[in-house]
Amino acid sequence: MLRLGMRLSVGGGRPAMVSAVLTALTVALGAAFVLVGLSISPALQARADRAAWTQMDLPDQQAGTSGTVTVSSSVSYVGSNQVRVVTVAAPDAQGPLPPGVPQMPTPGQAYVSPAVAELLEQNPQVAGRYGEVAGMVGPRSLRGPDDLLVVRGAPVDQAALDGVTVTSFPHRGPLPELSGVEKLALALGSLALAAPVALLVSISVQLNATTRQRRRSALDLVGATPAQLTAITIGEVLVPVMAGAVLGPLVFAGLLPLVARVPFEGTSFYQSDLSPGLATTATVLAAVVGVCLLGAVAGSRTVVASGVPSRRQPTPRKAVWVRGVAALLLALLACLLLAVSSRAATVSAVAAFACALAALTLSGPALVRWVGAGLERLPGVAALLAGRRLREHPRQVLRPISGVGVAVLVTVMFAAITPAAARSLDRSREVGQQEGTAQASVPYVTTAAADDLVRLLARVDGVLSPTTVKTAQVTMPDGALRAWIGDCAGIAAATRMNGLDCGSTGLVVGADAAAIITGEEALELYDLDNARPAAQDAVPDSTEPDVAHVATAGLSTMTSQPGVDMPDVIVDPALLDIDPGTVRPTLIVFAYTTSSALETARTLVESRAHSATVATRETTFEGFSQDARRLYDAVGFGAVALGVVSACTLIVAAAAGLIERRRSYTILRTAGSRLRTLQASVVLEGAVPVLVFGLVCAVVGVAMGWALTPGNRYPLAGVVSPVLWILVVAVATFSLSALLVGPLTRSEETRTE
Repeated sequence: MLRLGMRLSVGGGRPAMVSAVLTALTVALGAAFVLVGLSISPALQARADRAAWTQMDLPDQQAGTSGTVTVSSSVSYVGSNQVRVVTVAAPDAQGPLPPGVPQMPTPGQAYVSPAVAELLEQNPQVAGRYGEVAGMVGPRSLRGPDDLLVVRGAPVDQAALDGVTVTSFPHRGPLPELSGVEKLALALGSLALAAPVALLVSISVQLNATTRQRRRSALDLVGATPAQLTAITIGEVLVPVMAGAVLGPLVFAGLLPLVARVPFEGTSFYQSDLSPGLATTATVLAAVVGVCLLGAVAGSRTVVASGVPSRRQPTPRKAVWVRGVAALLLALLACLLLAVSSRAATVSAVAAFACALAALTLSGPALVRWVGAGLERLPGVAALLAGRRLREHPRQVLRPISGVGVAVLVTVMFAAITPAAARSLDRSREVGQQEGTAQASVPYVTTAAADDLVRLLARVDGVLSPTTVKTAQVTMPDGALRAWIGDCAGIAAATRMNGLDCGSTGLVVGADAAAIITGEEALELYDLDNARPAAQDAVPDSTEPDVAHVATAGLSTMTSQPGVDMPDVIVDPALLDIDPGTVRPTLIVFAYTTSSALETARTLVESRAHSATVATRETTFEGFSQDARRLYDAVGFGAVALGVVSACTLIVAAAAGLIERRRSYTILRTAGSRLRTLQASVVLEGAVPVLVFGLVCAVVGVAMGWALTPGNRYPLAGVVSPVLWILVVAVATFSLSALLVGPLTRSEETRTE
C-alpha cells in the first residue's frame, strides 16, 4: 500500500506534480529555518572560544617564568570603531604561542586583523600606533571577519603591570551575559518564530489534501482497511516530504551567506561557525519528516472538500461556545500574568504571550466568519463568493494569514518594549564629558613620562590645554566621591566644564558633594596611585603613601558634574598633607578641534603608554550602551527572520489554496463566471480577513506593549510604519496570487476532471 501511495503521488498529472514540488520546497524552507535558528548558539560559542585567550582573569605563574606568556588587554579607538589590543610578552620561546599569529611578536611589533589593516590604510594618523605591522592575525583568534584585533609585543615587565601570566591558553570561552530585557526579547522572539515555522510545515502536508481525501473515500468504499488507508496516505506524501528533507540542508547552505552578514557585538559571523552539527541536522530532518507524515495522516481524516460554495454547514453551537469561553479565559490569564511581580517578568511575559497567541487562534475562526457575513451583505458576485467561503471554511482561510498576525503582534509589541528596554540599559546619563574633549587613561606611566606626553600633545596642531590629573576617592559615610588632583585652571580649560569657578582656595567641590561634606574638617583621599607603577601581582610597598588628607576650610563650590567620568571634587596638589611627587597621574585631559587632531593624539599617547586609552564622549557612551545596541541587533534580526518566514508561509498558502480549489473555479468559469470576478473574490477572501485579523493582532500587541512597559510613552510611529508594510505585502501577495486563477482554470486536464 505504501508503494501504491507513492505511485499515486507521482502519477496524478501536472496539478499533482505542482503540489509535490510546493510540498518539497515548503518542507525544505521549514527545515532550513529551524537549522538557522539552531546554528546561532554554536556560532556564538565558537566566537567565544576563539577569543577566550584574550579574556583570562587568573594567573597560574609568576611573570618572567620560563615557558610562560603574559597577556594583557586594553581598548583603542579609531574614530568610533573599538579595537581590542592584546599585549603579549614571553621571556623565552618555550611558552605557548597565541592562536592566529605565526610567531610571538617582539616589543614594537604587532599583528593586526584584516579589518584593522583596512582602518590603518584609511587613517594615516593611526600609523605606528600599535607598532610595526609584522603580519595579519588569522581566523583562529578572530570572532568574525570584521573583528578589530591587534596582537602586539612588549617587554615582560611592561605586560606584567596589568597582565595575566599563564603556561597554556583556555579553549572554552564564556558566552555574553544577557540582561533581563535581553532574555525577555530572546524568549519572546523564539516563541514568535516557532509559530510561523510550525505553520509553514503544517501547510506543506495539506497541499493537495482534497484530492487525497477523495481517493481515501473511494478506497474506503471498496473495502480498504484503516491501516491500508494510512499507508497509502503516507506513501502519497512520503516522496515530496523526503525530497524536501534532502533539499533542507541545501537551502540552509544557501541562507548561510545572508545570516553570516548579520552583525553582533561589532562583527559578523564566519559561515563555518553557523553549523548546528551533523547529529542536530539529522535529528531536525527526521523530526520534520515525522511531523509531516503525522500531520498528513491526521489531516486526511478531517479535511473536507471545499467544492462549489453552497448551503452553509453550521458549526455546532456548543463547539463555538467552548472555543469562545476558552479564548476569554486565556485572555484573562494573559492579563493576570502581565500583572505579576517583576521577579518573574521574563517567565510571565512569555506565558502571557503564549496565552495571547492561543486566544487569538481560538477566536480567529469566529472573527473570519463575521468578516464573511459582512462580505455577503455587500453588492457583487465577488463579495458573495468570498463571504461564503469565509463563513464555510474559516480555518482554511485563517491558516495562511495567522503568520501575518503573529508578525504584526510581535512587531507592535517590540515597538513598545525595545525603546523602553533600551532606556533601561541606556547609561548615557553617566557620561559627563563635553563634546570636543578627551580623557586619556594612562594608568602605568610615571610622573615624568606623563609630563613628557603633555608637552608632546601641546605641540599637536588642534590639541588644546593638555594637563595631567591624579585621581582618588574621597571617603564619605554614604559612599565615595570622585576626586581629581591637579591644576584647576588647566582642568577647566581642558574639560570645558560648565559652572566651574576655581576660586582662590584650591579646593572646589560640586554643589551636591558640598552638601554631603558640610561639617567635615578634612577630606580623606584614598586609592592613590604610587609614583612607581608595579606589577599587579607584586608585593605592595608599605613605605608608599596610600591615604592623603586635605582641609575643607574655605572651599569653593561648582555646578555638580554629571557622569561617572567627571569629578565631584577638584584638589590643588599643594593642599595635600603628603608629598605630591609620591603620587603619579593616571589621566591626561585635553580639548581638540578636529578629528584628525584627536587621532594624532591617540596615536601619540597609546604608542608611548602601556594600556592607555583615549576616550571621548562618543566612545564612552558607546561603551555604556553596549547592552542596548546588542538588544537592537537581536530584535532587528528577529524581526527580519519573522518577516521572511511569514512571507514564505503566506505565499505558499495562497498558491496552495488556489491549487486545491482549481476544480471549483473551473466549474464556476465553465458555468459563465467572469475571470475578473473570480480573481476579485480571491483578493477579497484573502485581503479583507488579513487586514481585520492584522488590526486585531496590532491592538493586542499594543496592549501587551503597554502592560510590559508601564509609564513609558508608546512609539506610535514605530508601530504604524511596520504594520502598514506587513499588511501591504500581505494584500499584494493575495492580489498577485489571483493571477493564477486564469492559468489553473484554462487547463484541459482540470476541465476534464
